[in-house]
Amino acid sequence: MKLTTRLWLLGALLPTAVMLVALLLAGQAFRAALESSLDRGLLAQAAAESVSLFDRADGPHLHMGESPLLEEVRPFAPTGELFDEHGALVSHFPPLPHPTAAPSPALLGPPSEFFTSENRRRALVVRVRDGAGHPFVLRLSASLQQVDESVRTFHEVAISVVLLAGLVLLAVQRLLALRLSRRLAALS
Repeated sequence: MKLTTRLWLLGALLPTAVMLVALLLAGQAFRAALESSLDRGLLAQAAAESVSLFDRADGPHLHMGESPLLEEVRPFAPTGELFDEHGALVSHFPPLPHPTAAPSPALLGPPSEFFTSENRRRALVVRVRDGAGHPFVLRLSASLQQVDESVRTFHEVAISVVLLAGLVLLAVQRLLALRLSRRLAALS
C-alpha cells in the first residue's frame, strides 16, 4: 500500500468513521434521554391530575383545560382521558372530535404503564381510585414529534461537523503526504 493511501486511511478515513459511529451511538443516547424526560413529564402531569380528578361534586374531571397557561403549553401539552371501570370515557382534554377507545386491559396490570403507539405518541396509563374506591384509568399521551425533530437536528448538525472534520483531516493528510513524498524524493 502506498504511503499516501495509508496516511489517508489511517489519518482521515478511519477517524471519520469512528466519529460517525460515535455520533450514531450519541444520537441513540440523546433520543433515550429525551424520551425519558417526556416520560417524567407525563408522570408529573399524572401525579398532579390524579390528586385533583375527584375534587368536585359534579364528577371526575381533568384540570389541564383550565390552566391559565393553556395557550402557552398547548403545542406540547399532553392529551388526557379518564375512563371509568367499564371503559366508558368520563373526561378528556382537549375536546375530542370522535370517541376514543378505552385502554386495554383497562383495570388490569401494573399501577402505571408507559407505551408508544403506532402514530408516534408516548402514553402513560395510570390506575386511580376515587374517594369511594371505584377504579378509574387515566391515560395521558404526548406526541414524539418534538423528540424526533430534536434528534433529526442533532444528527444533521453532528454529521455536518463530522464530514467537515473528515475533509479537514483529508486535506491535512494530503499535505503531509506531499511533504513526505518531497522529502523522500530529495533523499533518494
